Amino acid sequence: MIFYTNWFVRDGFAGTAYGPVAFIRPQYRDDIGLRVHEQTHIRQFITLRYYFMKKLEREVEAFKAQIACYPDDRTEFLAGFMSANYGFGITTEQAITMLRRDNR
Repeated sequence: MIFYTNWFVRDGFAGTAYGPVAFIRPQYRDDIGLRVHEQTHIRQFITLRYYFMKKLEREVEAFKAQIACYPDDRTEFLAGFMSANYGFGITTEQAITMLRRDNR
């Protein structure tokens, strides 16, 4: 379930998921990639994978799903956001490598 509101969303972020519920700022209502990102977290939670994955793994999966939604390549932009705002202690270059890595 997704709610479009500014409530519960951290400053500097466009959306967040808490268990089976996601909150997306209203100005990002039309951002399909962001919606898919948050739905990925909801799916991780519902399938219990959320509890068996490290936070970095969860975010990489969600950002990969988000990137796949856009006609242009937003990998570098989202990798920069991920490396700067999530506290993972990784560089933008490391995030780019993770987001471009094939899971097969």
